Amino acid sequence: MTVRHLQKLQRQQIATTIVNDTTILNKYRAGYSECANEVGRYMGSIDGVDQSLRQRILGHLNHCVNSLNQMANNTNNLQFGNPVTKTVAFPDALLILFVKQ
Repeated sequence: MTVRHLQKLQRQQIATTIVNDTTILNKYRAGYSECANEVGRYMGSIDGVDQSLRQRILGHLNHCVNSLNQMANNTNNLQFGNPVTKTVAFPDALLILFVKQ
């Protein structure tokens, strides 16, 4: 129960930080995308990996990168004063961004 509470607090702090400073999300997104690309290159260069496993891993990473892109778009809307209430999947957590009109 304590661990869940601390995880919830951490997610809230991350969401607040991202809403207030979108450069943090952009840096995270750039690093995550670079890492996902590196995994893709590595998976393509090794032999003996099942093709369906390779596709599942790369599909999952692609889904996570797309979620980060969606989150970045939503936080940009917040930056320009467009009110948003949005739930966005984040690779490490689920962030819920609430902004009152």
